[in-house]
Amino acid sequence: MARARHDASCLPNRLITVLCSSPASHAARSCNSHISCFLQVFPKQLLLTVLPPEVDILCTHPMFGPDSGKGSWDGLNFMYDPVRVGDDPKRQQRLELFLQIFKGQGCRMVEMTCEEHDRQAASTQFVTHTVGRMLGAMNLQSTDINTKGFEALLQLVNNTNHDSFDLYYGLFLYNTNATDELERLEQAFEHVKKQLLGRLHEIARQQLFPAYTPANAASTPAAAVSGSNTPGRILGSSRSSTMGVMPPSPGGNPAAAAAPAATVKLLAAATGAVGKAGKNGVADSKQF
Repeated sequence: MARARHDASCLPNRLITVLCSSPASHAARSCNSHISCFLQVFPKQLLLTVLPPEVDILCTHPMFGPDSGKGSWDGLNFMYDPVRVGDDPKRQQRLELFLQIFKGQGCRMVEMTCEEHDRQAASTQFVTHTVGRMLGAMNLQSTDINTKGFEALLQLVNNTNHDSFDLYYGLFLYNTNATDELERLEQAFEHVKKQLLGRLHEIARQQLFPAYTPANAASTPAAAVSGSNTPGRILGSSRSSTMGVMPPSPGGNPAAAAAPAATVKLLAAATGAVGKAGKNGVADSKQF
């Protein structure tokens, strides 16, 4: 039995060295080659290419490691794919004897093709490692008021950063599904960010212009917002293209007073515009 355990980014060189030096690659009789690694499709193809047909091939992946499997393997997933196993009873028995090692320890045995394993692993392992490394880069620290959720995040950082970057890079390089998951993760972050800033934009705009609501912003005529109860009058035609806003008249609505500078900055941050404040401290409305 030839077995290779590795950092995934070094997969080709290490596997080829192991396989070519293994007696299995030169065997005239049947034997078994077993590889256990984080990814399955690439090593499966390599085994089928290098090893003669007399050699049985079993690909496995224990879905746990030194930390998560510490103490007991009971109930932990063990994935396996008998890629090529002869019909001879002795060869079938050899396969069962090996799998029985993990069954006897209480593992949940999951028979799955290598292709399906890598597809699912991109959504589980790769995303988990990516999020863990992102949080690790933030240098999160335990506090005196940790919630259970935050403690789970700290544990995720601890688990993922114990693995080498070579292993993480291999999860990306040798899994054709990883790029799609990375893009989905980035798109999801941008979606949530836009939701937050979009709501902040509306709140800040209503503080600046109390008469403004999203529903009537586009339909309200200029004349309708030029009275004494509006936050300000629209400037004359000489600056109609900029739609600047003047301060309210003395008798106007007190709530329509010019917003504090902090609110202006808040709105500018939400819209991504760094506008030049007007003479009276109110930003040009065309920036919003």
